[in-house]
Amino acid sequence: MQSLKDLFEKEIKNLYAFEKQIQDTMMSLEPLQSKKLMKRVDKFTKYNTSDYSTIQEMALNLSINPGNTTDSVAQEMLKNISEIASMDLDINVKNAGLITSLNRLAAYKTIIYFNVRRMAKVLKMKKESKALKEIKRKNQAIARKLKSLARNKIFKKALI
Repeated sequence: MQSLKDLFEKEIKNLYAFEKQIQDTMMSLEPLQSKKLMKRVDKFTKYNTSDYSTIQEMALNLSINPGNTTDSVAQEMLKNISEIASMDLDINVKNAGLITSLNRLAAYKTIIYFNVRRMAKVLKMKKESKALKEIKRKNQAIARKLKSLARNKIFKKALI
């Protein structure tokens, strides 16, 4: 890597892998028993599908070949989500574990998009910067809703 543009391209490859990994994991989850948590997961999945398409298109437009990159940090978080979802646990404890892992994933996703957007902005890539900002904004909204759900419902139910 010789320049900020090289780093930006590397990060777009990572975002591509990250979004694909999220999509694959979220689509494989069994339906959740908490309707409110399922609603948040469905919205997160819907946004992720859109985010993945946006990053695919961005990579294509910038002639960036994402290759077979994986995001090892995301991989570990997503593995944890899948494991919790498949465990035979008290449903309230399972929901608490899932929301904890989803909050971690949403925070990670937010900071990645913040950093890549800042790079695009410095590189004067207005179209890309705008698209990355929109993804970050949507993700922040989901993260706020997940935190609210955890604070107001999920953890209290797991205590019982």
